[in-house]
Amino acid sequence: MWKLYKYLFFKLYRLAVKMNKDTTPEYTAFVSVVALVFMNILSIDGILKLAGMRPGFLDGLSTPSVVVLIIALGVPQYFLLIRTRKYEKIAKEFDNESLTRARTGAALVLFYVILSVFSIFFFGAQAHV
Repeated sequence: MWKLYKYLFFKLYRLAVKMNKDTTPEYTAFVSVVALVFMNILSIDGILKLAGMRPGFLDGLSTPSVVVLIIALGVPQYFLLIRTRKYEKIAKEFDNESLTRARTGAALVLFYVILSVFSIFFFGAQAHV
């Protein structure tokens, strides 16, 4: 699971590197990963609520509470991905992948991002109607 997580970060990092105007691609990738994890938590909450398994535990959270939740998600990820330039080690780990693997990986990451965005709007909106 950790390797998949690092690969997701790597692909988002490489995408940010390719955007020449991005001066801090590691932070762009970091914020993207934190946002995706947050969207997945919201989606899971919506799915559980729709399934009747529990009331939405995120219902009624105030804006400051949401900010605290996002920070709580981001701090450990910062230490796993950014601190002491760990992103460079992650990039080196995946740099030599074949073209076929790179394309497959990019397609899977794109699918995951689209699925995450779709699920937050679908399940989140449905659960809070």
